[in-house]
Amino acid sequence: AAAARGSELVVVGGPTLAARKDALLSASDCCVCLPGGVGTLDELFEVVTENALGLRAMPVCVVNLDGYWDGALAQMAAAHAAGLVGAPPEQLMPAFGDVDSALRFCEERCAAQAAAGVEPTKARGAAEASSAYARGALHGGLVAAAAAVLMALALVRR
Repeated sequence: AAAARGSELVVVGGPTLAARKDALLSASDCCVCLPGGVGTLDELFEVVTENALGLRAMPVCVVNLDGYWDGALAQMAAAHAAGLVGAPPEQLMPAFGDVDSALRFCEERCAAQAAAGVEPTKARGAAEASSAYARGALHGGLVAAAAAVLMALALVRR
């Protein structure tokens, strides 16, 4: 029933995973992640990261069947609490208990974005994206430096 709600089936291929993901994301209006393996994790976190850095505005969510995504959501919450991620997981990758709820979320988000003139699959302009990425890289660099200092302190204490 959920597949019937889609407008088009797109089969992607390519010489690399990056090329396949680019084709997949370029053909998509939203990202709904079901339980999956390392490829699914990679695809999910690419969209979440690009959204967080302001490079994309794609609605994304997970279908948390039998608590499959609980660990990832807990890790995102811990990273947010530590100041490493700017938004809580319910904003970055909201979780739903069933496919219909996830699709309803995406349909509502896509409609709101269309009304506002936002294209979810298009990266922002180069200057704007570069600025957003630089802010993210600076934050990441400062966190890495702080982590290195804490690691050094932990090693000294032992």
